[in-house]
Amino acid sequence: MRSVHTCQTVKVAVQCSDSIVLTRGAQRAVLAARDKSRT
Repeated sequence: MRSVHTCQTVKVAVQCSDSIVLTRGAQRAVLAARDKSRT
């Protein structure tokens, strides 16, 4: 449940800010969430 919330927050952050750094952080967060979900 927490992973989903994080994903949603990341998506909003990316949409709100078009910063490359933010996008990179979002991609990393999504990858980390996916890895946690897989395990």
